[in-house]
Amino acid sequence: MKAKSLPLVGALVLTGTVLILTLAYWLEEPDISDSIGYIQASHQLAQGQGLAYVDPHNNVDRRFYTLYAFKVVHPEDRNLYFSLSPGTPVLAAALEKLMGNPMAIHWLVPGLAAALVFATFLLGTLLVSDVAGFWAAIALSMTATFLQFSSAFWSEVPSAAFLYIGCVFCAVALHTLSENIWSVGLTVLGGLMIGASCFMRFSNVSVVPALLVLVWGLFGWSNLKQWRVVGMSSATLLALFALLVFNTAYYGGPFVTGYSPRHGWYDQPAFSLAYAFGPSFVSGRSVTAMAFQLARDLGGLLLFSLMGLVGRPRWVGGWWFSLALLALAPYAVYAFAPDGINARFIIPALPAICLLIGQGIVTAGKRLPEGGWRWALGLALAISMMYGLPGKLKDLEERNQSALATVQHAIGLAEQIEPNAVVMSYTLNDMIAVYGHRSVLNYRHMPPYDPVSGKYQYTQFEELLVSEVEKLLAQNVPVYYVVDSQPSLYKSEEILRRHFDLVALREGEPIYRIERQGS
Repeated sequence: MKAKSLPLVGALVLTGTVLILTLAYWLEEPDISDSIGYIQASHQLAQGQGLAYVDPHNNVDRRFYTLYAFKVVHPEDRNLYFSLSPGTPVLAAALEKLMGNPMAIHWLVPGLAAALVFATFLLGTLLVSDVAGFWAAIALSMTATFLQFSSAFWSEVPSAAFLYIGCVFCAVALHTLSENIWSVGLTVLGGLMIGASCFMRFSNVSVVPALLVLVWGLFGWSNLKQWRVVGMSSATLLALFALLVFNTAYYGGPFVTGYSPRHGWYDQPAFSLAYAFGPSFVSGRSVTAMAFQLARDLGGLLLFSLMGLVGRPRWVGGWWFSLALLALAPYAVYAFAPDGINARFIIPALPAICLLIGQGIVTAGKRLPEGGWRWALGLALAISMMYGLPGKLKDLEERNQSALATVQHAIGLAEQIEPNAVVMSYTLNDMIAVYGHRSVLNYRHMPPYDPVSGKYQYTQFEELLVSEVEKLLAQNVPVYYVVDSQPSLYKSEEILRRHFDLVALREGEPIYRIERQGS
């Protein structure tokens, strides 16, 4: 085998390895509401049921029976609609229809994760060298955050894959091809994929300025009127315009999303400069958390990313740096700090950072004598990148076992009660609905939103909760309450005990049947 082909072979091996690992450690039955919502929406779309969550207990005036991921209100419609980014369920549903197998939706994220690794290699190869691309690909594929969220149903991996694959198409057309119908078509396809990534993760709109840097670096300002550039720019802007149209039709406004307070999100600012280094109403100190998360994921490799900024070609390092910075910027001031389960927010920036690392490794290698020293550096880096892989895989196995135990717990509770029962649970709401096949009263979203004050009316919660339970009992619908948080959300347990009798089903179990007092 020729030495020049080694990076390509290595990238192909990495791509296959990522696909195998993410499928092997795939979290098929998640206990996280976002993932459950994505899976539910995907199956519904594949079965032609649309994005509405249908429960017979819902009413136009009181729509409380739903999963956490379905809370978009359409006036005069009793159903609640999917509130997360719609792009990923659409892709998964298409895959299920194409393969004729409901399990096919679980192949989407691992497949796109593998494609993202190879796209990272191709970008490094096109703009620097195949060696830089290989090191970027291996750095990305061995990152704990990347492996964690590539083996579960999240939107960040598909959105990042579309973003970087679109960049590859544009780079090929602008950098290596002369202008013809094929190169123009490739830039249009690339622009559409970049724009489509925003349907999977709304914050991807922040990286559009970095794409302008890509066009300038590959093409130069003097040639910006050529059809390749016009095609890419027009396609990207068209996709972003389509996003605004979709938001208007589905959410009720061009800049309204499922993360807006009117659709059940928090009634406090999602983004604020104060959250960067200070607390938010959820967690906050997002810049600090982001820095620690990147350090945990990439460690000493971040030093090579600094070298990548001064490597040649210089503008490439600047582009990757600006892309990473803009992808991270929204989450540097987000109420949810990007660590733990929210570490997924850094995924769209990870390939760009790893490309900087790859460019930095090449820059460092060029300063060493040819032969033994360079091979020694490469061997040391390869060992350091892969050294922690067994531990990362063990963490994935423990995550899956923990999720399975939680799901089994929810199923066990559901099996104790009647099929027509309604269950109230804060942490197990989605699992009881999807895996336990019971109706759930999602009391977390009962307080009504007042658009004038921009706040939820929490003072109305007790009246609404008591009234809803009384209506169910009057219809002879069994109602149950799961004690799964201390203190209970909105003092719900205290309220229920004040107005009803809570009868334990079984000693040691946290589920209670709600009955009229004295009955």
